Amino acid sequence: MQKRSLSPKKSGYFFSRLKNFHKVNGQIFITLYARLTIVRPEHSECVWEALEEIGWNQVNQKLQNAPNGIYTYQVPEEVFQDLKRLSGHQQNELYSLTPFYQTARFSRISSECTVMA
Repeated sequence: MQKRSLSPKKSGYFFSRLKNFHKVNGQIFITLYARLTIVRPEHSECVWEALEEIGWNQVNQKLQNAPNGIYTYQVPEEVFQDLKRLSGHQQNELYSLTPFYQTARFSRISSECTVMA
């Protein structure tokens, strides 16, 4: 007889955000991306995502100076639900938000252009 685990397999809740910049015809743009994902043992589900291209001078200096890269945060389910609610009416806040998290990972993106502000 084979034993089965009676404990349910847990889901992981993730918030990811990306910031990068690039030049087009001499103009500098910042790419902002955010996503909320539930990872289950059998599959992953993206429940929300947004992508924006914004002119360099249209964002605050804090965002301009933030490193180019991808942040991925594993968050508690309650925090995930709060982020999901926030995505419905204040999505721009998510591009620079650092949530309460269990684990975090950062991967730097190298940009080919240099910005002189």
